[in-house]
Amino acid sequence: MTQNSFTCELPPDYVQALESMAADAELSVPQMLRMLIREAQALRHPAKFLPMLPLSENSPKQVIVLRKDLNMRKGKMVSQGAHASWAALLENASFDAGLQSVTFRLGEAEWNWLASGHFKKICVSVNSEEELFGIHRQAKLAGLPCKLIQDSGLTEFKEPTFTALAVGPGWPQEVDAITGGLPLL
Repeated sequence: MTQNSFTCELPPDYVQALESMAADAELSVPQMLRMLIREAQALRHPAKFLPMLPLSENSPKQVIVLRKDLNMRKGKMVSQGAHASWAALLENASFDAGLQSVTFRLGEAEWNWLASGHFKKICVSVNSEEELFGIHRQAKLAGLPCKLIQDSGLTEFKEPTFTALAVGPGWPQEVDAITGGLPLL
């Protein structure tokens, strides 16, 4: 059976939650983590081993930007947005030589977004490739996680075509500074 690993630093609020849970159970933090992981494996739900953060207006979010001018089918738009979402997370991941494990390097907003289990996403649109590139440039300059997606051109398009962009996960004020003026899809 292949084991997957996930490596990142826990934000202070998670450490405090784990310390509190461990104290209540009269366990050390490592013992508490092992117990929670075993329970999660028994439930076959990997996110269950982390304390959930409540969803709020200040919860991290990811914005998926799709090109409306391409008139993509709904299924194509969904798949391109999903590619962008995952690619933005995997941008700072490293895989071991045998592809048996992956290590994610996440900032605090990314970690909170992923560990919360809410995966807050908003889908917006642009009307051209130039607009998509402009949003991508702004996100890069702001230091936000982002990933531009180019479709291979094998099904709906006759050639490789830039279709989507994920901005974030990031803190709402940072993401909104770049995508807040775009229309909802």
